[in-house]
Amino acid sequence: MNKKILGHITQDMIKKKYKYYPRTGDLTLRKNDKLVNKTRSPKVYSKCRINGSHVQVHQIVFLGAYGYLPEMVDHINGDRSDNRLENLRDSNKHHNQWNVEGLGYHLTQYGTWRVQKKIMGKNESFGTFKTEAEAKAKAEEIQLSLINKTFNHK
Repeated sequence: MNKKILGHITQDMIKKKYKYYPRTGDLTLRKNDKLVNKTRSPKVYSKCRINGSHVQVHQIVFLGAYGYLPEMVDHINGDRSDNRLENLRDSNKHHNQWNVEGLGYHLTQYGTWRVQKKIMGKNESFGTFKTEAEAKAKAEEIQLSLINKTFNHK
């Protein structure tokens, strides 16, 4: 995020320059209805140019809708190209590390199933289980817990 650039941009400026489509998360230029967020890759942030600099579209969408920019804008579903407001939330670096991506389970060399997630570069274990079904259930439980914890962090 480029707070220096975004610090000079107001909600009114965004609303004058762009048109936002809440159903699709698309952002277009008002003057010609040209699509700004062209990427459809879930691993790539859409960017646009403002005052000669590239800025991430999800930050523009959030600032335009809510009038402020948090420390981080998080994509709830992990899809960086999904800029629908219902998929964007106020977050911070710590909570953003708890995103669900990277949570999983695998069969260990001892024949048990381990549930783990990579957090800040380290594998965090959530236990081992006798069956794959138990591990999957635990991973789903943790996933819901992490989503609720992150979403309700304030």
